[in-house]
Amino acid sequence: MRKHIPTLWLVMALAGLVLLVLATAGCGAKPTPSPTPTKTPKPTFTPTITKTPTPRWSPTPVWTPTPLPPTVTPVPPTATPRPPTATAVPRPPTATPLPPTPTTPPKPRYEFNIAVVQSCDRQSAGNWFKGTVYKNGQPVNGYRVAFSYEADGRPVTEPQISGPHPGYMDWPPGYYSHIINAPGVGPKAGNWFVWIVNEQGVRISEIANFRTTGPGDGCNEAVVDFDSR
Repeated sequence: MRKHIPTLWLVMALAGLVLLVLATAGCGAKPTPSPTPTKTPKPTFTPTITKTPTPRWSPTPVWTPTPLPPTVTPVPPTATPRPPTATAVPRPPTATPLPPTPTTPPKPRYEFNIAVVQSCDRQSAGNWFKGTVYKNGQPVNGYRVAFSYEADGRPVTEPQISGPHPGYMDWPPGYYSHIINAPGVGPKAGNWFVWIVNEQGVRISEIANFRTTGPGDGCNEAVVDFDSR
């Protein structure tokens, strides 16, 4: 180990000497000029020749004109014809209606075809009816007036003769009167039918009908007329 120590020192001494020489030389020498940069030439582009294939011939398309749409010529509006003015058609003359053919009235079923209850008034004393027998509107005497509680029923009393006659000479022409309930008995309610009969008791008139109401305000005194027209 000790044999190598001198050698080491020798190497170190030599290294120092070399460094000293280099330092001295550096101080006295001229500086080395920096080299001028040289422009590096750009590479020259050499085009590569590429063989372009020759296109084959294609037929040139023939130009076909595009047809234009037809021009629409506006048609002026057609005037709507006015309806013809109505010509007044003269109406045919109105036929004058012929007068109706007179018809023969049906023959009355009875000699006295009208029997009318002219009125019926209140009466507190009793019940009765009176009237006049006409022919063509004129009072007539001597006709028998009957009454009953049912139509065509049995007369309640003897028929009363119209106009003046024995016992009633002061009666006006055609007048008659019948008492149903005498004064003092008082009025009574009832349903009464009146007609004219001939000497045989056969009805020769239409029938009149009225109702008495009895005591109080109502119908207790009737007026019944007969006529023949």
